[in-house]
Amino acid sequence: MSTSLVLRFASRTLAAVALALGIFGCVAVLDGCGLPPGRRLLSVDYEWNGMTVGETNYDDDCLQPADVVWTYLDAPPVVSAPLSADLPLASPDALRVTLDGAVTVRIRHVDSPIAECEVDGLVLVRDAADTGGWYLPPEELARTADAAGLILPE
Repeated sequence: MSTSLVLRFASRTLAAVALALGIFGCVAVLDGCGLPPGRRLLSVDYEWNGMTVGETNYDDDCLQPADVVWTYLDAPPVVSAPLSADLPLASPDALRVTLDGAVTVRIRHVDSPIAECEVDGLVLVRDAADTGGWYLPPEELARTADAAGLILPE
């Protein structure tokens, strides 16, 4: 084989590889969670008596350990689905709800678990009646972190 033929083959091969990587990168970004590179979408599920009654989302820089991620739960979420209609709200505009019985709080990134706890009863709060952004009050953050075996950062 001549040198020019080898160089032409190598050049075309490199171009094909670059194109494939570019297409793969675009598909990965478009098929992802919609966050910029270097961010991850965290899903939080609240299960009460065996049924999912709330789902919220937070995001972070992909570097935080479980104990830091757990601290996100005492702030309004980035995105929140409405809580289940089965919740014991005192009124539709209630800013606090108490779930009696077994409650599981689960944080995950895609299908990878980050942290989880099960507690007997849980209080959730929100800032306004017109938002679905339910989150943990500070006293529940500490209690649930302890149940998850996490030590919250100072």
